Amino acid sequence: MINELGIDRSGNNNTWTPTNLAATDQMLDSPTNNFATLNPLHRNQAVYLGGTGQGTFSEGNLKLTGVNAYGGAGYTHAKATISTTEKQYAEFYIVSPTGQQIGVATREYNGGTYGELGSTGAINYYTAGTCYVNGSLSVTFSSYIAADVISLAYDPTANKVWFAKNGTWQGAGTQNPATNEGGVDVSGVGSNLIVVVGDGAAGGTPAVVVNFGQDSSFAGNKTAQSNTDDNGYGDFYYEPPTGFNALCTQNL
Repeated sequence: MINELGIDRSGNNNTWTPTNLAATDQMLDSPTNNFATLNPLHRNQAVYLGGTGQGTFSEGNLKLTGVNAYGGAGYTHAKATISTTEKQYAEFYIVSPTGQQIGVATREYNGGTYGELGSTGAINYYTAGTCYVNGSLSVTFSSYIAADVISLAYDPTANKVWFAKNGTWQGAGTQNPATNEGGVDVSGVGSNLIVVVGDGAAGGTPAVVVNFGQDSSFAGNKTAQSNTDDNGYGDFYYEPPTGFNALCTQNL
């Protein structure tokens, strides 16, 4: 809680007064359990028009804002800092949907023609609702707009990915990660894929805030809902499917 920020637990009376901090600035990370963030060292810079832009990271590397391609930047993506062979769940708050991409990719993935998530080695759910696997259209979901929350459930053993929009799993027929029903087959993409977000538009500046389990308010954009995974870890906006857990060190 915000009134606990700065408090000295050692008993040495070295309490600090929080300044310019809100309750949503406090994460669940601790010395014994760290949650994933977007990795600024494992990102792809734009190659379109000779661009060198890599997007802008903020909110403790949980927010990525793309850069307009015209002028030498854009078409970028960034991967998570943690990957695992276990079932995993993450959420994404859409700040600006223009060209946003959400999905998973191989660790070696360096981007498509322009650096986005549109070629072999990645699957992405695009803002227009299209879902591409290895650069080819696989299925069409609902499009998403600003303030929507996209959920992702990935099962490395079943080689499937599920996407939800505002709590509703996308796709025809029954879609239920907990029972392995539906989902998008990613067996041809690779094994043990890693969560990734990208910028798939030549123009515009898509922005997204990621929640790997440390903040269901998405940096104050939503009212926190405090849902945990099966192991009792995380702070999610929606309840994770049974068997799918937060990307944190205690779940490795």
